[in-house]
Amino acid sequence: MWSKIRAVWSRELLDTVRDKRTLYMMILLPIVIMPVIMMVGPVVMVRQQEALQEETAVVAFHGGSVPAELVAFLETAGGFAVEGAAAAEGTATAEGAATAASVGAGSVGAGGGAVDGGTVAGGAVVGGTAGAGVGARAAGDFSGEDLARWRERLAGGEIHLVVSLSEDAAGLWAAEEPIPVELLYYGSSNRSAMALQRFEAMLQAFGAQVGAARLAQRGLPPELVQPFQVTGTRDVTPREQMAGRMLGMFVPFFIVVWAVMGGMYTAIDAAAGEKERNSLETLVMVPAPTPALVLGKFLAVMTVTLVAVMLLIGSSVGSMLYIMPKLLGAEAMTVSVQAGHMALLFVVMALFVALTSAVELGLSVYSKSYREAQAYMTALAFLVMLPSMYLMFAETEAVAVWTYLVPVLNVLFIVRDVLEGSLPGAAPVLLTLGSLVATAGAALWGTQRAFRNERVIFRT
Repeated sequence: MWSKIRAVWSRELLDTVRDKRTLYMMILLPIVIMPVIMMVGPVVMVRQQEALQEETAVVAFHGGSVPAELVAFLETAGGFAVEGAAAAEGTATAEGAATAASVGAGSVGAGGGAVDGGTVAGGAVVGGTAGAGVGARAAGDFSGEDLARWRERLAGGEIHLVVSLSEDAAGLWAAEEPIPVELLYYGSSNRSAMALQRFEAMLQAFGAQVGAARLAQRGLPPELVQPFQVTGTRDVTPREQMAGRMLGMFVPFFIVVWAVMGGMYTAIDAAAGEKERNSLETLVMVPAPTPALVLGKFLAVMTVTLVAVMLLIGSSVGSMLYIMPKLLGAEAMTVSVQAGHMALLFVVMALFVALTSAVELGLSVYSKSYREAQAYMTALAFLVMLPSMYLMFAETEAVAVWTYLVPVLNVLFIVRDVLEGSLPGAAPVLLTLGSLVATAGAALWGTQRAFRNERVIFRT
């Protein structure tokens, strides 16, 4: 019987090698296209952030007078170009020099006291609209026409941020009281959002300097208002674990998705393709037991899928640990995985590939045509993709033991835990292995039953 299984297996693999679509899915996509897709996004995003940090952001003031010291600080230390700088001499900014757009969340309490969602920065309240009851100290109001004009200028990139001060900002500054501030930016613009972040940081630094100077004038040390001082932060996470956590976000997704996509065309051609070529009926009538035909085709699909998954994992890991850090100017990362854990990873991956191969072969033999089989495979790919995408972004520290009985979920958890170096224990591992063996065996048994059913074989 083994010789017949091997004959069917070899024949299906030979047909696979001759099919360019399968070669693309098995070799070209895993080795070339997927790593490029993975690296382009992060590299472009980092380069864009670096470029935005270097650009000079244009900030316009609206409302009350702008302290000259703040303007000088923004232009010299903050890398900002200030529009309406005449306010630095004590004159109010012209409304035409300001722009507006979406308003930051938060509110400023009366007299600069209570702050909800804002940031107190050395005499200035940052980060939101002035609340009710602020009265004369509220940040400058905008009419409907003004707001439309500010939004238009922000959307066009003419300026990147609007700082609206209270009308009595000069008096508050002279009285050394907090100045309510409203920051307006255009959320759909990366430049405007970056300008907002930079301005908040600069305003906080300026506030710290002003506060220290005011304390010094009174002969008081700056430490008086700084009961705690953070001298530094240290990440004690080993580099290997950090790299493993990064791989744990993507590699499980690639394994479960490519376990469906990698051998999809081989599975379709092994049954639905045979139907369209009118050769499946002849094949099932040859003097060979049905289990030999099913196992031969199953092993062919599993072989192609396993090779595709291994190629994808190798290229993805190499790209994320070595190529991407070099493109970003960082050091290459390493992952430390024990030999036993690596063997477990390969076993789990092989069992899951066996499960998907059996399911795909069963769907293919049930399909009337090649196109119908493609529709089934696409639906299967989306079905395994949903929990994979959830795991990429969700924090799942404590996982219920019963979830290791669910195919796809158990593979995702085990692969992630192996890469992060934190296996959950013997019970989840045994449940995962048992679940995959049982479901793969049931799927293969169902596929064999389908091959013996004439209504399925001759379904057209």
